[in-house]
Amino acid sequence: REEHSLIEAGIYRRIRHPMYAAMFLLGIAQVLYLANWFAGPTYLLTFGLLYLLRVGRKERMMLDRFGSEYEAYMQRTGRLIPAFRKQPSIPQDERPRPSERGLTDIQAHLSTHPQFEHRGSTFEFTEFVLAWSAV
Repeated sequence: REEHSLIEAGIYRRIRHPMYAAMFLLGIAQVLYLANWFAGPTYLLTFGLLYLLRVGRKERMMLDRFGSEYEAYMQRTGRLIPAFRKQPSIPQDERPRPSERGLTDIQAHLSTHPQFEHRGSTFEFTEFVLAWSAV
């Protein structure tokens, strides 16, 4: 289908095959949980065989469809285990900053609540939250 696009958001930012990873975790849990030492390993072996037969074809199909975009995606992500490689960061001067109006609105709102009593020259809690939300 021509309208398909490569999804790289959410869980796909770190792992290419989250459903297969979940099925392997389910199989491992089943081996550990079930008292039947035949059923648990049988599922894990059967799913492992299915995975080995299918995932190579699926990745070749994705490479054919998306080309170098998918190849770069493969470099950034793990197949089953999440890749926690350093992601490109946003330069300091391009990061969003809280607006003065936003800070004023929050300070005005907090001043109506006694638990956020104004102490000192600023609302330190508000500035802390705004600073962290901009990172």
